[in-house]
Amino acid sequence: MFENELLKMMVNDHEEDKKLKSKKMEMLYVVSENKMDKSVQAEYDQIEIQIVEARRVEREKKAAEEAVEVEKYRGKKKIVAYSDDDDDEYEDEKEDDEFDDLSDSANYPKDDKDDDDDDDAQGGGGNLQIVK
Repeated sequence: MFENELLKMMVNDHEEDKKLKSKKMEMLYVVSENKMDKSVQAEYDQIEIQIVEARRVEREKKAAEEAVEVEKYRGKKKIVAYSDDDDDEYEDEKEDDEFDDLSDSANYPKDDKDDDDDDDAQGGGGNLQIVK
């Protein structure tokens, strides 16, 4: 029982402190409004407007800087045009290169001793199973 009474007293003290602080804040508002000849809410609103304006100016400045960077990048970009005739010659050369690899003897083992039967790299596990 003693603990409950102690807790009740602490809660009452806390509520009284809150009321006293609230009264002091009210007094502070009245004095500051009187000294400024302006309400605290109106002054706070003006400060908020200044903060928002500063953020807007900063965003616009950043957007302008990004636009300049984009324009610099666009200025560096070069476009190269090719004629249709050049494309045909390139395709013919490409086809010839494919067949050069087939006739190159370096791509093939010289004899059966070079084959180490490591066909595992081709996806097989070496376990061949015949199913009928």
